[in-house]
Amino acid sequence: MLFKAQIEISTRKDVLNPEAKAILQALQSLQFSVNDLQLNKKIYISIESKSKNDAFKKLDSMCKELLANPIIEDYIISIEDSKKSAKVIESNMESNIESSAKTRAKPKKKTPKKRGRAHKYDEFLDSISDKLKALKYQNDIGFPTLAKAINTAYGIKISVQTLYDYFVRKLEWKKGK
Repeated sequence: MLFKAQIEISTRKDVLNPEAKAILQALQSLQFSVNDLQLNKKIYISIESKSKNDAFKKLDSMCKELLANPIIEDYIISIEDSKKSAKVIESNMESNIESSAKTRAKPKKKTPKKRGRAHKYDEFLDSISDKLKALKYQNDIGFPTLAKAINTAYGIKISVQTLYDYFVRKLEWKKGK
């Protein structure tokens, strides 16, 4: 059965979006009274699948693997039957809740409670830790330069102190190493 899908990808609210910020500033400089601006991408896909549920799983997989960056972006999938106009709207947050419920079967080690804002970026930094190690140790660059590189490459404004704390906690970095 043929399904028509629409995927809307948006940058998460807490992530810096330089393109949206530049457009907002340009509009304000032209005397338009705009307070907030968000840029989204829409992708239209026709997909052959056995059922809506199967089509959703395929589309969700496409988003996770290629179309969206789940670290800094959210996405919403809308599926429409080519014969009927009934829509099924799902978001990646709902599918993540289901998938995390399935993976919680085995007990995890107890970890101390995270405190402060330094841990806010741990998941993101874990995903790029190999790149961080390579930049820090092979190129011998400082934390301010590393923080600036992260801001430029990923659009995430991270403080030098947060980055330093991450290296000490997670990568067991010692000063002078």
